[in-house]
Amino acid sequence: MVDPSQILNILVLGASQSGKSSLILQYVHSFFPEEYDANIEDTYTKRIAIKSTAIAINLFDAADTGEYSEMRNQRIDNADGIILVYSVCSKNSLDRLHQLYEDITRHRDFLPPIAIAGTKIDLEGEREIDGIIGEKLSKEINSSFMEVSAKGNINVNEFFTDFAIKVYEDKINKINVKENEKKLKQQQSQPQLKMNQNFSNTNSSYNEPDHDNPREKNYNNLDNQEEPKLDKGGCCIIM
Repeated sequence: MVDPSQILNILVLGASQSGKSSLILQYVHSFFPEEYDANIEDTYTKRIAIKSTAIAINLFDAADTGEYSEMRNQRIDNADGIILVYSVCSKNSLDRLHQLYEDITRHRDFLPPIAIAGTKIDLEGEREIDGIIGEKLSKEINSSFMEVSAKGNINVNEFFTDFAIKVYEDKINKINVKENEKKLKQQQSQPQLKMNQNFSNTNSSYNEPDHDNPREKNYNNLDNQEEPKLDKGGCCIIM
């Protein structure tokens, strides 16, 4: 049976044409597609080692249609970590990132680890968003941040590996917390269980008298004997 802590489910969200699919393909397959259908949703798996432990990273590439998606919401609920992607060449993609983050906060009371990737830094001449803006946003939502390029394979492995370690450590901590809570509940229930057992043993230790036992018969005869009666005929006192 596979240890659940060795499987990381990471959801990747971003506006259409933000470069998120190309980013995933570069990381998983070391491949940059010149053309890609932004409406395709797919799952990619990458196996790495974290602290000498074999880890399978499942990356869910969610298409952004701008419409309500039950499947996407389920993946938000079940994700161990979430990556938000925008293009440094598109202010609209950054606006969409804000909307996606709000969707996440509506579905999750306790947020998983989140990372922000600013893509297409190889197109420096087309940049619309300064790196400082991405850093500021990451601090506001308490996420990690890195600018990357899928085409130039810049910071791709570093971005995913660093985030995978963060997600793995967070998942291990949550598993440990659940196990400690379970042990605490068991310890709290033991005194009551012991009390119930003692009460049961006390009741079972009471035995009905054995009337066929000779000793029991003697005790019963003694109990049934009448007290000796005094002779009322008189008495003599010798002086």
